[in-house]
Amino acid sequence: MLTAGTWDLLRWDQTADFYDEQAHSILDGTLAMDPLVLGIESFSRGDNAYMYFGPVPALLRLPVAAVSEQFDGRLSTLSMLAALVVTLVVSIGLGWRLRTRILGGDPVTPLEAAGAAGLMFVIIGGSSLLFTASRTWVYHEAIMWGVAWTMAGFAALLLWLEGHGRRFLVWASVFATVAMLTRPSIGGGVVAALGAVLGWSLLDRHRGSLPRRDLLGRLRMSRIERPSISLLATAVVVPVASYAVVNWLKFRTLFSVPFDRQGFTLLSAQRRAMLDANGGSLFGWKFIPTNVVSYTRPDTVRLDGVFPLVHIRPSSVRIGDPVYDLVDLTAGLPATMPLLVLLAAIGVVAVVRRSEELISLRPVLVGAALGALPVLSIGYLANRYQSDFFPLVIIPALVGAPVVTGWLRSGTRGRVGAVVAGACVFGVFGVYANAALAYTYQRAYSPPASPQQIAGYVDTQLSFDRWLGDGRLDHVTQGEQLPAEADLGDIFIVGDCAAVYWSDGRESFDLTATPWKGVLRAEGAGGFHATIEFDGTTIDDGEIEAVPVATVFGDGRTLDAQVIAQVDRDRGMMSFAVATAAEIKVGPDVPFRADTPLDLDIVADPRIGVFELRVDGRLALFAGYGGGTTFGPGFDLKRADTDVAARAVVTPQPIDMSLCHDLLASVR
Repeated sequence: MLTAGTWDLLRWDQTADFYDEQAHSILDGTLAMDPLVLGIESFSRGDNAYMYFGPVPALLRLPVAAVSEQFDGRLSTLSMLAALVVTLVVSIGLGWRLRTRILGGDPVTPLEAAGAAGLMFVIIGGSSLLFTASRTWVYHEAIMWGVAWTMAGFAALLLWLEGHGRRFLVWASVFATVAMLTRPSIGGGVVAALGAVLGWSLLDRHRGSLPRRDLLGRLRMSRIERPSISLLATAVVVPVASYAVVNWLKFRTLFSVPFDRQGFTLLSAQRRAMLDANGGSLFGWKFIPTNVVSYTRPDTVRLDGVFPLVHIRPSSVRIGDPVYDLVDLTAGLPATMPLLVLLAAIGVVAVVRRSEELISLRPVLVGAALGALPVLSIGYLANRYQSDFFPLVIIPALVGAPVVTGWLRSGTRGRVGAVVAGACVFGVFGVYANAALAYTYQRAYSPPASPQQIAGYVDTQLSFDRWLGDGRLDHVTQGEQLPAEADLGDIFIVGDCAAVYWSDGRESFDLTATPWKGVLRAEGAGGFHATIEFDGTTIDDGEIEAVPVATVFGDGRTLDAQVIAQVDRDRGMMSFAVATAAEIKVGPDVPFRADTPLDLDIVADPRIGVFELRVDGRLALFAGYGGGTTFGPGFDLKRADTDVAARAVVTPQPIDMSLCHDLLASVR
């Protein structure tokens, strides 16, 4: 899932270079970054640009960034894989320790060993982490590491609470700090847990001794091992102060993020209206009721006969009148993680009732619950935010598993068989559901998904239906104009295969006015496919050249546009720009090899208002577009230097529309 089926662990991906750029800027002694890399995620302060993502994943890249820029945009897969390993190792350690607390020294049976292995598999493959692994970009990488550091912080805190030495309190504070500097929303859960213990200690200090049935009860530490209040307070203050310092260096605020200065806010009138309605913040109490319902509903996925068989069911539930920034397709935790949620419910009951063995887990669960509060109070719904609930689900689930094991040891064979069968069904469904949702997101739904990826996704659906059914997909229609509205998975054919579109069912907003995504566009209908080959002998190392690539001819609504490639052979990078008489739109750097022909796909589509350029399937340029759908290779000889023109050869290639003709049989 991490490599999108390529098995390339160093695969370049769009918006996967944020942390690389941050690492280079740190080496230069600043947190300011190149605004062209950040794009709409850029926060301006004076002449500088910053990102709101914490710097810790960038610090992990420093050894590579110090010696080379060659791996910029290629390290996210390895980084996210490392975060998964950390999460799994911590979960295994927590699982064994909690099993020992509940079952003592009882021997591990083969059935329990198999169950433990299956549980660990489900924790990674049957949880939101598999969905998060579907895109190796900055948003998901921050979540992955935020989960890993937070789980490590809770594990260290639990060890200290069980009396294993003050060094674990120090480690809990360290992990809380790096979690806060990675993803403060979930990392704040460890800080909250530390704060709960600090509050208990202050009460204990002033009241002498607490009643046995107090909120936290008597922690399993001798008074000799208890740290001073100052040490415990330091463990709380350090992560909070560290976050405040970094935030001040970037935004000149201690804890808030100035979303009014974000690049996306400057472009989006809808975002500005949302901020105005919510006092300038993306967060508010009014979002909590709707968000709680959205993330806890068990009916947010549907089963159908369209591959991959499991899909998110769009929901329009609103409690009150909250004004959202964006409502994305979002599944509830019980719908995608049924086994883990069920075990978590059993674990929570056990922690509440078993004050003697599990009392030290109470501050941990309080912290995990508070760590999910930011996601519940933000005016933005997205399936990736399920991962912020990961500690709140997994830690009590690791309690629930040995509790169930203890029940089964005194049960009949029939009861054991029924419980094991039910666990297998719930576990397998959770794995498949997350894999299916991740597959759809990766290949079709995510914003940078290429037309080639969406075409492959639709072709797979068609092949699957031929295998099981009549080879006719539902929701395929045909006409001359795109409908204004569409549901998730709808397919529309324009004319006699002039173009094919797939709908993500997303609620439209001012920067994405339509749910439709282009799959295929014929020549003369907005598509241009070619190969481009550079004459490397005429470009010296270290030299940057602007090479005309293609011309987009106007149709009366827009001016002619020149597509230009800027080539830097020394760095192995290139960028593209589309230039009109009015403006120039420049895209980010993408890697290339000057001695290898590259696939070039240009889309100028007035139906959905986009101009896109992709090189070898990678998005290199994106802009709004209103017309002009005729292309010419190369450049306008009246404007270009013929000597420069020799530096690139653009060879138009035919566009394969066979998928469209196959889909015609499905038109209802």
